Amino acid sequence: MNFDDKLMNKLTPLVVNTTTTTSTPSVDGAMYSHALFLVVAATSSGQTISFIVQDSDDNSIFANVAGISTLTIPADKVLTNRTLLVDHNKVRRYVRLRIVHTGGAALAAATCLQQNNKQSLGTAPDVTF
Repeated sequence: MNFDDKLMNKLTPLVVNTTTTTSTPSVDGAMYSHALFLVVAATSSGQTISFIVQDSDDNSIFANVAGISTLTIPADKVLTNRTLLVDHNKVRRYVRLRIVHTGGAALAAATCLQQNNKQSLGTAPDVTF
């Protein structure tokens, strides 16, 4: 593994304490290979929250990404943490989450961690002791 400028990470808070159906701001995948959405949700009786990954070429018209399942948090979950991994090489440039509330104002939050390839193609120096 080569530790150089080719390994970059970006953490983007998307939405905090949303209690209504909403779409998060998008993240631009142009400089990154993967996006890891970190979501937190809390539901009461009769409430569910669904997180749907959407993508776009132009950052204005979004569609659900085929091949990434909707993540649904069922009712009566006091505090639930989940992740959704998106390969930027398999989706369009801009990616966001659509957060859908059913049955009431449950709590949801989301953050996105983007990174480029986990390792560059360079070689690590030999180390001897």
